Amino acid sequence: MTSFMRRVRQFTDQLGARRGRPVVIASRVPGTIEKCLNIGLDVKTWLEDDLVDILIGGGGYSPFTIRISDFTQLADPYEVPVYPCINQGVAFGLAGSWTNFTPVTRALASTWYREGARGVYLWNLGTPFEYLTGDKLEEKRRKCYECLYEIGDPQVILRRDKYYGLDSMARHRIGDHCPYAFVSSAPFLPLHLERGVAHQLPLMIGDDVIGATEAGVLRTIRLSLNMEGSVTADELRVQLNGQPLPDASLSSEPGKTLGRLEYAVHAPILKVGQNLLQLVREGDADSDPIVRLDSVHVELDYN
Repeated sequence: MTSFMRRVRQFTDQLGARRGRPVVIASRVPGTIEKCLNIGLDVKTWLEDDLVDILIGGGGYSPFTIRISDFTQLADPYEVPVYPCINQGVAFGLAGSWTNFTPVTRALASTWYREGARGVYLWNLGTPFEYLTGDKLEEKRRKCYECLYEIGDPQVILRRDKYYGLDSMARHRIGDHCPYAFVSSAPFLPLHLERGVAHQLPLMIGDDVIGATEAGVLRTIRLSLNMEGSVTADELRVQLNGQPLPDASLSSEPGKTLGRLEYAVHAPILKVGQNLLQLVREGDADSDPIVRLDSVHVELDYN
């Protein structure tokens, strides 16, 4: 593949000379350096030998899990900008609704800019995965394109509502297979919560929540856990960065075992960068109905 990249660079250099302006090479690679090497993509050598002009990190299948700083630390010495990927289908799955779609893209962009990204690459944005025409197609694209007016500038999204989360293996699945797992960072969900077992989950936050709280512009911070199975609020011990989160509210749909726990969070418990969410399900393991954690979200609601 490195030999192929050399031939591509030679071709683009020749074409650029004829046109009188350069032809840049943007390469989209898997979500970790290790997985790049696993399929023969030696990104480090590409950078050292000036074979790539823009590096696109990942395909957007684990957008909250990918560590863009691994790519920016590799690329910055060669002045190659890193553009992480927002994948419309995955981002919408994380959002759960069009109301939260733009807040999800803001959250992703905010996190990546703090890790050194220079911009954002978009995949399938505005593409309908169902047959749409006319006004319905236009409305779908309007909702998709709304984020384009914001996510290109870190200052624009600085103190706007965000919808952070954790990635799920469900976003990698096509039927019974998970092909995107081979080129994506490994997500932490879904997670089976066995009794007495402590689980630790990293939550990346791109907002300076302490500064925003002190400035009086951050109205609320809400942590939500969505689970499949029978669970009560008092049997799940939840800590954020070592601080217990009490007084959860539990809601569930009638006739279903799907439960949602919500916690009010306050700065400085939540901080910019990596946060650690710890979950312990208490009780007797001998009478253990299955409880599966399917999603985790942190909503920032600004004034």
